[in-house]
Amino acid sequence: MTRHTGIIILGVLLWLSTAGCSGGWPEYRDPSGFKIQSPPDWKVETVDQHWVWVRSPDKGSFTLIFPFLSPQPVSAGQCVQEASKLLSSALPNARVENVKQQSTRPDEVTAVISYRTPQDASENAVGGVVSSITGGSGGSGHAAALCSVDGRSGMFYVIAAPKDKFQSQRDTLVKILKSFSFTEPQKPKSKAAPDAGITYVRWQDPAEAAFNVEVPSGWQVQGGLTRGGPVDVRQSISLTAPDSLMRVTVGDGNLPPFSSPSMSMIASGLWPGTWYDPGYGNKMMVKYYVGGKDFGKEYVNQTVSKWCAGIQITAANDRLDASQAMNQTYQQSATSGISSQLNTGEVAFTCTMNGQPMQGYYFIGTTITGDSSNILDPSGIWYVQYLFGYVAPQNRVELAEAVIGRIARSYQVNPAWAQAQQGITSASSQIVSQTNNQISQIMSDSYWSRQDAQSDVYRKWSNATLGLTDVKDDQTGETWKVASGHNYYWRQDQAFGNPGVVVGTEQYQRPDIDFSPLLEY
Repeated sequence: MTRHTGIIILGVLLWLSTAGCSGGWPEYRDPSGFKIQSPPDWKVETVDQHWVWVRSPDKGSFTLIFPFLSPQPVSAGQCVQEASKLLSSALPNARVENVKQQSTRPDEVTAVISYRTPQDASENAVGGVVSSITGGSGGSGHAAALCSVDGRSGMFYVIAAPKDKFQSQRDTLVKILKSFSFTEPQKPKSKAAPDAGITYVRWQDPAEAAFNVEVPSGWQVQGGLTRGGPVDVRQSISLTAPDSLMRVTVGDGNLPPFSSPSMSMIASGLWPGTWYDPGYGNKMMVKYYVGGKDFGKEYVNQTVSKWCAGIQITAANDRLDASQAMNQTYQQSATSGISSQLNTGEVAFTCTMNGQPMQGYYFIGTTITGDSSNILDPSGIWYVQYLFGYVAPQNRVELAEAVIGRIARSYQVNPAWAQAQQGITSASSQIVSQTNNQISQIMSDSYWSRQDAQSDVYRKWSNATLGLTDVKDDQTGETWKVASGHNYYWRQDQAFGNPGVVVGTEQYQRPDIDFSPLLEY
């Protein structure tokens, strides 16, 4: 090895043996997870998602840093041979010379590389790196490389410059390499709330001041309290966006209370579809009890279809999770066989409104009260306790969910009206509030946001049973199912044709240099 070559290799190794960094140079931090310093007029880029390229203004002098992972354990010598294939694109007409083993622990090999940049980069283009790095300036160049390997992972470093400038640029290039280190990737910026640009105002029931909610300013609002009898009160609200391309509804003043017929009622001529008058000016429609999911399908097909044509139901699911707390309270207060039961569900659909294709969603809860002990002749009084829904264009579904969620969370009953009407206790009011908060969460994570509402439940159940969890690459959207029990998960990048694997760690520390963080979902 010539003295000249030894000086070149020594320069490459300085970054390993010398502490410190390039004081006074600006620091570049890449959100993908690394930082590096370079002279103020130099530029830092990532090329082909693998190379870290730091270059002078004329592109003639530069450093290349390449973290990699091999499918199989690889030696530093093999690394140089493999890297030379990649160098055919980064350094045109490259010739690897003076390969030397510098150490075995760690396994490190150095090499001297000569190259010649063609006048026209397209002459020798192999992939997308040539045109961006060499610039087609023409001329001969010198480069020094170091490959450091540990098992299957490694780092490949290159410093390069035109042949007549290499010596003068060497110290600068080595200092740049010394400043390189990995960092924790930046977390994606939190997305602004879909309704961030909306101002909400309090709207009060115009009929009896029975309740109030927060609604978007400038939207058309209709509804309020509808009284069908002394104890038949129905609260509803309907909102339409200023451009009439979104409609949000809560409750329906046209829905009466229902009476699920017993055999004795049918024998008396009270068939489904007729009206039952128990007295005191209250009337109930005779109708067999229908749970939330099935009532929702009926409601969408019979009522929503009047203002949004071509209804096509895409999903209908039970949501018993939302009714659990209320049903526990009902069971505690049941007396003499008389009890209440809330059943909740959701329905998603498509339709056409004002000539525009729409997506719709309704959350429905129906409650029945009756004598549960009479198995042979069951009957009871039931009503639609919860009815939250919207119709909106696909690109405004999140906004509709945010608006209806705000309505559910902000709903307040006038205490004086409630006490006069039903004598509602503060405890039961709190339960209603909690249920509304659950509904708000359900609406913000509805079918159109999940796209697989029911399968998601089965996925999580299956994962819990099998000891698995799901992880996701937030940048590419790729997902994996892996063993659970770790605090952090990482994916190996696909260098050298590696398909990539996922591993877990207890601390936020990359298992190797060529790993990217994943998110659990």
